[in-house]
Amino acid sequence: MDSLKGDLAGATLGLTAPPAVTSRAFLGRSLALLGEFDAGIAVTEEGLRLAKASEHPYGIVMAYWGMGDAYLVQGNLSSAEGAFERALALCRSGGFALMASILARFLGEAYALDGRSAEALKLLDNAVSQLTTMKYVPALPSAYAGLGEAYLLAGRLAEARQSVVRALDLCRAHRQFGTEACALRTLGTIDAAGDPPSAMTASAAYAGALALSEERGMRPLAARCRLGLGQLHRKCGDVGAAQPQLETARSSLRELRMGLWLSVAEEELAHLNPTAT
Repeated sequence: MDSLKGDLAGATLGLTAPPAVTSRAFLGRSLALLGEFDAGIAVTEEGLRLAKASEHPYGIVMAYWGMGDAYLVQGNLSSAEGAFERALALCRSGGFALMASILARFLGEAYALDGRSAEALKLLDNAVSQLTTMKYVPALPSAYAGLGEAYLLAGRLAEARQSVVRALDLCRAHRQFGTEACALRTLGTIDAAGDPPSAMTASAAYAGALALSEERGMRPLAARCRLGLGQLHRKCGDVGAAQPQLETARSSLRELRMGLWLSVAEEELAHLNPTAT
């Protein structure tokens, strides 16, 4: 980013998109995963400005992708969906087949969190199928993980588990530790969703996800892991274990302004103690 200024800001240098744009997309996504949302969103906005100034269609796609993911990690679903939808439309009109599949995965995850299960599952299932056909391994672990979460949110636990286990196998084979942490959190939530919950396996999955996320400074994911652990303990009737996890999660989610999950933490604490919120 520092070296690509002036006339170089819009230059592709023989690549598929201006590296001044793609570097900002990846940096913005990385900052968001660390919980630095203001900085992450700001750098993706700058990338979008550069992409539009250079009038490079694929650069604009990349910029919207980075921006959408930064919003998605924070749980700002309307902004994430808007960015992904614009990027996906440009992919389809420009014939960018690989990026269209990748964006379908991201948009599907946003729709799943937004309660749009049917649309989410269609997008994610197609994304997994297309990425498999293309043999584009780097995106497959997160695609399977996203599909697993969508199945979970749709209440289809057996299919959710199958997809997440596949994601974990791919993550471990290709050393994708961040995606592994995300998939483990989802696996914990699947095990916790049973009636009765599979408490030991759910707790182990959450603990694994928390360890991986904390090692890498992924504060948003760590907060969601603690929220899941707190929910699990409350469901099992262990108030003493639930309270500190939920309070820590609430504090982190409030600091990070992750309102989508903050409201869940507050509701869970209200069940334990009506004055906790």
